[in-house]
Amino acid sequence: MAEAEEVQYPNNPIVPPAPAQVGPLAQVAPPAQVAPPGQVAPPAQEPQVPAAVPNEQRDVESVQPENYETLKNEVEELRTLRALTQTVDGTIEKILD
Repeated sequence: MAEAEEVQYPNNPIVPPAPAQVGPLAQVAPPAQVAPPGQVAPPAQEPQVPAAVPNEQRDVESVQPENYETLKNEVEELRTLRALTQTVDGTIEKILD
């Protein structure tokens, strides 16, 4: 078998590629500064409602201002009904005894 001959074409000579152009090195930012543990702000927390505040009062305080008066009146009515119910229950117990 005959060896392959290297053929030169006059209109398309084989030219080695030019070396790649290398730009300046990129600037690297310095590492981020980390605050010492004592200076880190604590995570934000929801405000805590004291346990002594009745549930219905917390509910009334957390609604929109336009609904506040309506709910406040309803809560007062419920408290009145609760007091009346306890009074009636007490009266019934006395009658039954």
